[in-house]
Parts: sequence; C-alpha cells; structure tokens
Amino acid sequence: MNSNGKIISVIAIVVALGIGWFVGRSSAPISNESISNETAVEHSVKHLDSKYQCPMHPNIMKDKEGSCPICGMTLELVEQEKPKGKKEKKILYWVAPMDPNYRRDKPGKSPMGMDLEPVYSDGDEGDNSDEKGPVVKISPAVENNLGVRTAKVESGKLWRKIDTVGYIDEDESKVSHIHLRVDGWIERLAIDTEGDRVKKGQRLFDLYSPKLVNAMEEYL
Repeated sequence: MNSNGKIISVIAIVVALGIGWFVGRSSAPISNESISNETAVEHSVKHLDSKYQCPMHPNIMKDKEGSCPICGMTLELVEQEKPKGKKEKKILYWVAPMDPNYRRDKPGKSPMGMDLEPVYSDGDEGDNSDEKGPVVKISPAVENNLGVRTAKVESGKLWRKIDTVGYIDEDESKVSHIHLRVDGWIERLAIDTEGDRVKKGQRLFDLYSPKLVNAMEEYL
C-alpha cells in the first residue's frame, strides 16, 4: 500500500506540473512583434498570384516567365488589380422615399410616416453604389500591336470616300428638239460638233427646200 501510494503521489505531482506549465504558456502576454499591423487589403495583395501573358495572344497565360508557344514572343507580367477597400460616403441630406422634394439634414420621418433615406455625395443612394462591372485592362504593348488610337470626340459630319463609276447625261428639261416641216436638205452647218453651246437666235444651218422656194416665189 505504501509503494502504491507513493506512485500515485508522484503521478499527481507530474500531472499538476504539466497543467501549470500549459496554463502559464497560454496566458503569457503576446509580444508586439508577433502582431501584424497590415490591413486585410494589404494582406490580400501579398497573396496575389503573378501572371505572365503573351502580347499577341492574350489567351496564353502562365504562372512564370517564358515564351509564347504560338509566336515565340516573351511573356509579359500582367499587373494584378489591387482590391480596394470600401470607401466611406458622405451623407448630403435625407429625403422622403415617396417625395424627393422633402429633404432634411438629419434622419426622421416623412409626412407619410416613412423613414427618410440618405443621399450620398456621389449621387448614389444605399449601399449598392460600390457594385461595378468587371474592369478590362490592356497593356500598352498590346495596344501598340493592335494599332489602337484615341482622339478627342468632336461634333461634325462623317465623311466616307467612295470610288465608283458615273455617267453624265443631258438634262431632259433643258433639251429642245427642232423639226423641219418641209422637204429639203441641209446645205451648210454653222454648228457641227455635238455638245457645243449655242445662243438664242444663233444660226445653226442653211436649209434648201424646193417646195419652200416655189411657195416663196408664188407668194411674191
């Protein structure tokens, strides 16, 4: 019994020492050096994976440096977009949900008994103003290879040069037809080229008609 009692006493002492050491270690003060001062955004930036992309084939992406298997160009480092923290928005005033003209400088109730809603400095209401679509970025090298050019937007006419075949014809509303009412023939032409300009009263040709000469002689 005495030997068993001694063994139990030794075991109890060892257990007590172990418990005391564990409690003392867990309650020890944490040094300031082990506490990181970085924010959640800074911490996430450290864990962004670097990506390398082909300037001519954007679908070729690798985790390390190398060359493009298609064109053989050196892969370029793609800049990772850093996550942005939520920006605090300044409240300009409070407005009634059913009547935008009812404004107050502090929270309250509208004439209809509804809670006033805040209007922020960026012109958006509520917490949905931070929700934006995906942002697409193109490196300067890719822009140069694609021939991307920018210019100032100006109001004007949009011109487009078109080379085609055209035909020139007379204006039928300005064409006059001269018909002879007697038999005969033309002895002399004053205008012998098609397209020459003529004036009113100008002689065009000399006509000889036997019937017209006989009628003139009989008349005289």
